[in-house]
Amino acid sequence: MENLRGEKVGLLLLCILCANVGMVYVYYGVMKLPKGVWRLFALLPLIAFYIYMPLKLATVFERGFVSFLFTWLTTFKLLLLCWDAGPAADPWAFSTFPRFLAVISLSLQLKTKSASQARAAGGTKALFLKFLFLALLSSIYTFCIQLPWWLIYMMYSFHIYVSCSLVFDGLATIVSAATGIELEPAYNKPFLSSSLTDFWGKRWNLLISNLMRTAVYELRFSQVPLLPRTLALFSCFVVSGLMHELLFVYISLSWPTGEVTAFFTLHGILAALEVFIRRRFRLKVTKLVSIPITLCFLFFSLIWLFYPPLFRAGTEEQSMAEFQHFFCKLLPENGCS
Repeated sequence: MENLRGEKVGLLLLCILCANVGMVYVYYGVMKLPKGVWRLFALLPLIAFYIYMPLKLATVFERGFVSFLFTWLTTFKLLLLCWDAGPAADPWAFSTFPRFLAVISLSLQLKTKSASQARAAGGTKALFLKFLFLALLSSIYTFCIQLPWWLIYMMYSFHIYVSCSLVFDGLATIVSAATGIELEPAYNKPFLSSSLTDFWGKRWNLLISNLMRTAVYELRFSQVPLLPRTLALFSCFVVSGLMHELLFVYISLSWPTGEVTAFFTLHGILAALEVFIRRRFRLKVTKLVSIPITLCFLFFSLIWLFYPPLFRAGTEEQSMAEFQHFFCKLLPENGCS
């Protein structure tokens, strides 16, 4: 069994290595071609590899991490790069291959050295606290059968947030220490969100929202009337829903149901309506009211449309088991079997 796990970890590392080696082909080969369809045609084999790669991985965490990072994030950046757009086309990012590799594989922003040093200590402490919280959460999963349904869903929501934040904050810390540059923060206190646009645009998964903003607003809709920009906002949610549907196929190894696309479509409609009403009528609501309403809507819409495909496929149980196994191996004195 241990040999099998070693082989699976080796496969994950091999997939990540191959994915990043592909960036050599992009940087020194594809980018020499004229922008447009020629670059797109040259990138198709690499994009096909990114689409196929997560299916060969063993765990929910591995499939989710690789599909998000490469099948979605990197593929979108490559498509933008075909027309010299997106973060990887920035002169600073394109000036050297290591910078290009870091930006296109992760999503980096340039920080001053003093700012990086000032945040280093606080960032390391936050990582440690998140790690402890995730370990505590994993130990509580043993008693899930005795807990009320709403508490289980709430625990799973915290699990997703803390584990994703821990991964990307950890990457930020490693990259900052090695290169002096810092990752774009992936999360910004999402549980203080005062509206759907505040949650999706400024607090949750900023790697994706910033990429969508670059792909849609900065290229096409930065100087157009309100209605087209509102429709562009809605289209971002639809695209995000379709990509999450694909991610769910990878992590659950089940056929898509359309529920997660419906979840993001619903949020897109309401976010677009929110922007339209706020800009047209200049409405303002105190945060003492807007934050609880926003969080309650997020929570119950997650229960309604987001979580059911994962729970039906048993993905949440597999994910819990993976984290419990990880912490049992890391902390064997707890008596885990």
